[in-house]
Amino acid sequence: MKDKICKLLESDRNKLIAKISILAIIALGTFIYVNVASKKEAIQTNKTTAKTDTNKTSKSAYVPTDEEKKVLSKHYNQLSGSELETLANLKKKSDLFIESDRANIKDNLERLAKEKDSQVEKSVQQSKDNKQIYDSFKTEIESEFQNIKYDMITGTDNNKNLMLYVALLDNLESTKSKCKELVLNKETKMKDLGIKKIVFTAKNSKGEIQGTYMFELKNGVYQLSLDAF
Repeated sequence: MKDKICKLLESDRNKLIAKISILAIIALGTFIYVNVASKKEAIQTNKTTAKTDTNKTSKSAYVPTDEEKKVLSKHYNQLSGSELETLANLKKKSDLFIESDRANIKDNLERLAKEKDSQVEKSVQQSKDNKQIYDSFKTEIESEFQNIKYDMITGTDNNKNLMLYVALLDNLESTKSKCKELVLNKETKMKDLGIKKIVFTAKNSKGEIQGTYMFELKNGVYQLSLDAF
């Protein structure tokens, strides 16, 4: 009788152990499933967030104005005086941007910067090669026009700029008249030198800059393009 009771208890214990094992396996499986599912959901959420952030970045990129787009579409040696100013202002503006905000303008700004460096290097070399000619032209100008001083010639080939200082005379009109006289009298010589723009920078008796007066070669004639006296 005693042996029979022991066998029954042993049998019940084995059944209980088996049930506990099965429940443990089910619980473990459920935990693994939930854990994997959570990780997948987290990965998907991260991907979605990253995609959203990318979209935000592209939407936040600076959109240049029509005037800036026109400047960015050109080569550096094609830019006018006002366009060079626009480029300089855009460069200053872009220096304050984070990298993603430069997306729409970065490549063209870098291209124009390289073209500028190349042009400056070429301009310096041509100035050295033509030093005797430029010095002679400087002497010619300053001997004929007492209130005008030669500064420099920049640029290359047939796209050069003649930079001059002009001392203010009794009034603006007489000062402008002297500038026009120089342009008219030296027209042939300046064309031979490849000068496209003539820039007069006015200074008063204290050496303070008062404004700019500029002529540009268009259709074979030097025409007034800026009057900021």
